[in-house]
Amino acid sequence: MPTIRLMWFSIHLHLQDIDINSKQIVNSINSHCYCETKKDECYKEALQRSDILIPDGIGIVWAVRILTGQKIKHIAGADLHKYILQQLNASQGKVFYMGSTLSMDMQQKAGRLVKIISIVDARNNCMKIVFH
Repeated sequence: MPTIRLMWFSIHLHLQDIDINSKQIVNSINSHCYCETKKDECYKEALQRSDILIPDGIGIVWAVRILTGQKIKHIAGADLHKYILQQLNASQGKVFYMGSTLSMDMQQKAGRLVKIISIVDARNNCMKIVFH
C-alpha cells in the first residue's frame, strides 16, 4: 500500500488500498481537517488511527508537493463512494448509510432518501433499505 507521509499523517494514494472484505475506518483529509487537528487532539488521533486516510482536496495535494516534492492526485469523497459501491456490487456486499440533521423534517428526509436510493439503485444492486 503506497502511502506518503505528511506531518503526522500517512496518506494513502489509491482507492484500491481499501479492502472491501474487512472492516476498515476510511477517512479523508483536506486543508480544513488539517487545521482542525492543530486545535483538537482527539480529532487528530482519530485521523491518525484511520486504516485508510485519503487526500481530499487540492490543499493537501499542494502541501505534499511543496513539502515532499511528490505529485499526488486528490481523491474526492464522491470517488470514494463510487468505488466502494462498485466493489460491493461485484461481491454482493451490503452498504449502510447513517446520519441526518435534526433540522430537516420527515418529508424532506424521505424526499432526499428517495433521490439517493434511485441514484444508487440504478447503478448498483447492493442497496438494501432498512428503516429504524
